Amino acid sequence: MGAKFQTSKYICYICELVRGEDLYDILKTIGLLSTEDSQFYAASIILILEYFAEKSIICRDIKP
Repeated sequence: MGAKFQTSKYICYICELVRGEDLYDILKTIGLLSTEDSQFYAASIILILEYFAEKSIICRDIKP
């Protein structure tokens, strides 16, 4: 479970490390994604990061 704390301006939540396969390992197993799939996943990540920015949510150490 993660830790949480609050400052005068922010609420902070620190998540624990979740181990598992990363995108590189999966692509080695299943092969490269199609152009359409790659565009879909890239656009999804961009939308998530835009939403976080609008809500002043800071994400550090983002990895595929």
